[in-house]
Amino acid sequence: MEGLYANNRDYPYAEGTRNSVNWLENNEYILNTQTTAGSFYTNLNLTKELEMRTVIGANILTQENNEFRNSVLDNNAVARAQASNEKQTFWSIENYLTYNKEINENNSLTALLGVSWQQSNQFFVNADSRNFPTDFFKYNNLGAGSDNIAVQSFADREALNSYFGRLNYNLYGKYLFTVTGRADGSSKFGDNNKFSFFPSAAVAWRISDEDFLVDNALISNLKLRTSYGVTGNSEIPPYSSLSLLSSNYATIWNDSRVGGTGLNRLANPDLKWEKTAQYDIGVELGLFDNRISLEADYYYRKTTDMLLDAPVPQSSGYATIRRNVGSMQNKGLELGLSTKNIMTADVTWNTSFNISMNRNKVLSLATPSDIFGVGGPGITNETSIIRVGEPVGAFWGLTRLGTWGTDEAAEAAKFVSYRNGLTILPGDIKYKDFNGDYIINDEDRSIIGNGYPTAWGTLTNYVSYKNLDFTLELQYSWGNDVMDMNLHSSEDRQALANSYTTVLDAWTPDNQDTMIAQVRDTRAGYVTNVDSHWVKDGSFVRGRNIMLGYTFDQNLVEKMHLNKLRLYASAQNFFLLVNDELLGDPEVTLFVVVRATMSSLKG
Repeated sequence: MEGLYANNRDYPYAEGTRNSVNWLENNEYILNTQTTAGSFYTNLNLTKELEMRTVIGANILTQENNEFRNSVLDNNAVARAQASNEKQTFWSIENYLTYNKEINENNSLTALLGVSWQQSNQFFVNADSRNFPTDFFKYNNLGAGSDNIAVQSFADREALNSYFGRLNYNLYGKYLFTVTGRADGSSKFGDNNKFSFFPSAAVAWRISDEDFLVDNALISNLKLRTSYGVTGNSEIPPYSSLSLLSSNYATIWNDSRVGGTGLNRLANPDLKWEKTAQYDIGVELGLFDNRISLEADYYYRKTTDMLLDAPVPQSSGYATIRRNVGSMQNKGLELGLSTKNIMTADVTWNTSFNISMNRNKVLSLATPSDIFGVGGPGITNETSIIRVGEPVGAFWGLTRLGTWGTDEAAEAAKFVSYRNGLTILPGDIKYKDFNGDYIINDEDRSIIGNGYPTAWGTLTNYVSYKNLDFTLELQYSWGNDVMDMNLHSSEDRQALANSYTTVLDAWTPDNQDTMIAQVRDTRAGYVTNVDSHWVKDGSFVRGRNIMLGYTFDQNLVEKMHLNKLRLYASAQNFFLLVNDELLGDPEVTLFVVVRATMSSLKG
């Protein structure tokens, strides 16, 4: 191949982003995945009322990942190849003993006892090599590379043992009682707290079966239910309670670099399960022979012993330790409405609507200090904060007021530089100086957004006419913020990389009422901070699914020796309406920090 690809790096002082066509044609990335999964079960009827069920399952995942970047990719520089292999194995054994007893016409109970064991193992190995004498070998002969040969591997294991029981009691078909209890033990926790116990209880009253409502023409179903229970969370990496060895230590001995191995994390033998206690009360209401159905639930969850990395004194030699650090609450309301709008021999029209509202707040932490660095991407200053009294993962940053104008030059020059040590000038980003000390630093950062929506839900309509059917499903969310971190590279770093068209609104002497800094030579420096300009309204309405189908007549289908024949066409995510302009989807956009970042902490 003759000639060279044009790249971003060809522009003076720009960063080295590669040409997209060059990347596609001269980088080979192959991922081969092989999955083997299976399960086996037995049911033994020990007596008429007693049954034993055993389920054995296994899953083996093997992945081979090979990558080769030829010498053309970096304009006739050295080629690079790497190969990795990963194997994950999972197995589980579950045993259930179930007792069903109908005491009499009005009393019945079901009792269950069970035990479960499961284990996961993972092994990964990777080799990387560069500077090949020829591109012919690719990743098939890593030893042919002469430079920067690196090999790494790791292995981990985790196991979970569970012992559980449940008792259901039914009285007159309208008074329902459930009690459960389970003891779970995880290898991830400290030696002192491997196991924990999680109880729950529920009561339901089917009021519509009472004598005073049985034949009611208006109310066809009325059920009141409430429950209380405790659940556990063990979603942390394996060995989180242990000190780990690291070989990233080095020293100089006899004028030579000598590698070493040491501890890279503090142990915590008291690390234990995160627990969430939940109380809820709900009602189910059916009207006009269930033509209208309403469900309403109120819940309150309190999570204690949250699993987070907490700071430790610098004198310890470490930055953090995995601890159970505090508590938080989630409380909310969930409503669902279903209606049968039309019900005839040929036409059916059903509608369902649901809405959920949740309010999250941190109640306490192990120390009065705020916690940073949870859930952020790690490419900028901190993006979120955990603070008592605030929602988990509230967005944290500076407040961008706009840009400095020419008539503010003297005031801007008073600030300690936050642009490469150079004097702050008209056209630079202007931040709010909360304490008035003319220094923009951590003292001027505050909570600038909340990733939790005010409400979210779906609206679905199903219509059928004879054999033809149509489904339309809409999804919505409003009141939540998203942090669009694409603006870091695509708006703030203008002369270094490709930018959004929003930089066309950058500051000029004739355009000073703008949030975008003046476009300057890279050597003049640039300003980029997590700030309020990156926070956007994440509200949206999405066309989640639309489907049109036709079911063929059963007589015709039987003549074709088929059980059923249906043709349909569908589309997902067929439109998206947003308030603020975002690149892509407000739920899944790359480098957008959304409420999902903290989903594991919501309880």
